[in-house]
Amino acid sequence: MNITYKNKIKVNGQMLTPLQTSLEPKVSYKGDPCQRYTLILTDPYAVKGNHVHWTVTNIPGSQLEEGQKILPYVGPAPPKNSGVHIYSFLLFPQTGLLKTIEVKDRNIPLKKWLKMLQIRGQPIYHSSFQSQFSGGRTRRTMRIRSKKTKKSRKNIIFT
Repeated sequence: MNITYKNKIKVNGQMLTPLQTSLEPKVSYKGDPCQRYTLILTDPYAVKGNHVHWTVTNIPGSQLEEGQKILPYVGPAPPKNSGVHIYSFLLFPQTGLLKTIEVKDRNIPLKKWLKMLQIRGQPIYHSSFQSQFSGGRTRRTMRIRSKKTKKSRKNIIFT
C-alpha cells in the first residue's frame, strides 16, 4: 500500500505533523478488480480510546475514489500532553457489499467498529505513521493578505 500526503510525503512509519497530514492522503494499492475493500484510518491509542479518522467501504478493486465514505477524513490533532500517537491505515477485503451505516461518535473500539461494518478477518495491508501535539492551537484558520496585491487572500491552516 502506498500512502502519500500532499503528493510528496510518503507514509513509512515516520513522525508527521498535524499540518502535514491535515488533508486527505492519496492511497494506492494492488487490488483484485472483482473484490470490494474497506479502508480505515484509526488512532488506537487516542485519549478517549480508539478514534476512527477515516472509513471508506465498498471500494471496487483499487479505485478508492469509487468507494463509499462512511466517515470522511479528519486529520490527526493529538491533544497537548498526550504523547506520541500512532495512526494506522488498515485495508480489509469485504465478503460482499456493505450497507450504509450512520455513526455519531468516532471514538469506538476497533473490534466493535469492524463488527458494525461486518468486516471479518485480518487486514491485507497495514501502514502507519506517528504524530504528536505540535504547539499552539490544534487548528485555526488565518486570513493573510498578500503584500503585493492587498486584495488576494489565502486560507492557511496552522497547527
